[in-house]
Parts: sequence; C-alpha cells; structure tokens
Amino acid sequence: MNSVEKLQSHFLLGEELDQEWVELVLEAIQLGLTKEEIREFLTNPNSIIHPPPIAKSV
Repeated sequence: MNSVEKLQSHFLLGEELDQEWVELVLEAIQLGLTKEEIREFLTNPNSIIHPPPIAKSV
C-alpha cells in the first residue's frame, strides 16, 4: 500500500478527498513532520513547528 492509499484509508468510504490537501500532507511527511505535528498545525495554525536540525558534515 503506497502513501496515498494509506492516507485515503483513514477517511470514510464515499468521502471525496481534495487532491491538493493530500499532496500537501504527503509533502509535509516527506519533509520529516510527524502526523502529530501536522495534526497540531491543522488544529492550531499559530503553532510553531521547528524543523529538525541539519547534520553538519565535517
């Protein structure tokens, strides 16, 4: 099952998904946000999500 199918499986049958929202959520996941961080942002848009630190190569 791919990411889109997994995302769609969380919705009730017969409910239409907005493809743009699906793409935005998948992009957020690819950027490293957790489901909890995405949920927090959607319920509280003023919340600040800090990106994970970038590893420095020496």
